[in-house]
Amino acid sequence: ALVAGALLGVTLHPYADSSTLQLANRYFAEPVGQLFLRLIFMIVVPMVFCGLVLGVHQLGQHAGLGKVVSRTLLMTVLTSSASVVIGITLVALMRPGEGLTLPPEMAADQASAVAKISANASAAKPVVQALLELIPRNPLDSAVKAFDGEMIALMFFAVFFGIALARTQNAAANTVRVLEEIYDACMRIVGAVIKLAPLAVFA
Repeated sequence: ALVAGALLGVTLHPYADSSTLQLANRYFAEPVGQLFLRLIFMIVVPMVFCGLVLGVHQLGQHAGLGKVVSRTLLMTVLTSSASVVIGITLVALMRPGEGLTLPPEMAADQASAVAKISANASAAKPVVQALLELIPRNPLDSAVKAFDGEMIALMFFAVFFGIALARTQNAAANTVRVLEEIYDACMRIVGAVIKLAPLAVFA
């Protein structure tokens, strides 16, 4: 489907102004692709929350949580640092874009994009504030805004909820059973949606 879609797209590209092709894009290709993505996004939040809570709970039950968390944090710091170093080094050595002359209309677009990035960088929050905001004041609000940058806050809550659940003896079994059923339902939805993948990739 990937190869067929790419070949058909390249073949039809010279006729992109055709009204028939534009209608096909508007009423077939774009809706099918968006349908697939929206169905996947629909279950990301409950699946991530339940998966994290259950994983942390199981680790806590076997007294291996501290070791896993410390190793995970260490690897996150190391891999993030490595990616930053690699990126800065490659930019310094290869200097992408140097000597490139853009057409006036593209240059104007790039200038506005650079100005936007610069403005965002200037408005960046201090490190301490950014770390504090990882702790959500309202987990439900973070779940609603997960795709607007609140996913990490939701994950933070899920981890702490899982730790607390692992320390709870009485009601934990019922809560875990409900979360397992929700997670299982999410996986069944993924299994159904993934059958659309070839058509969506082609579109």
